[in-house]
Amino acid sequence: MDPERIVTELFLTPAGRADPYPHYHRLRAVAPIHRSTTLRAWLVSRYDDGWAVLRDPRLGRDFGREMTNRHGADWRRHRALAARERSLLNLEGAAHTRLRRLVSKVFIPRTIEQLKPSIAASVEKLLDTLAAAGGATFSTAWPSPCR
Repeated sequence: MDPERIVTELFLTPAGRADPYPHYHRLRAVAPIHRSTTLRAWLVSRYDDGWAVLRDPRLGRDFGREMTNRHGADWRRHRALAARERSLLNLEGAAHTRLRRLVSKVFIPRTIEQLKPSIAASVEKLLDTLAAAGGATFSTAWPSPCR
């Protein structure tokens, strides 16, 4: 099967989003590393390959260049896009390391456990607001990978 067809079914159809795992399996079998013209991105579907990509310093990214290619030269005028440029996930080198050191001290199991009551309270408040407004419908389009 054509890997680009699998990508299209996986990411651009309700059925693919509702149950992505068969599509991931097919993509892994047909093209475990695939340059998608539809998504304009590389897709790496095997764990070991993904680990290697994330650790290879030759594969750093230039977020600004990527955004210019995708959205045009004026992409920074859009606040939502511009804010992503300063995200820990999009920084490289010393800037990334500096921020990672700051946040890694906070994201330890004990700290996460302490956050659970405030997260639960926030969720309850949001759900109460939805209930007062007459309810809502939640989509399961992106199921947990942990099933």
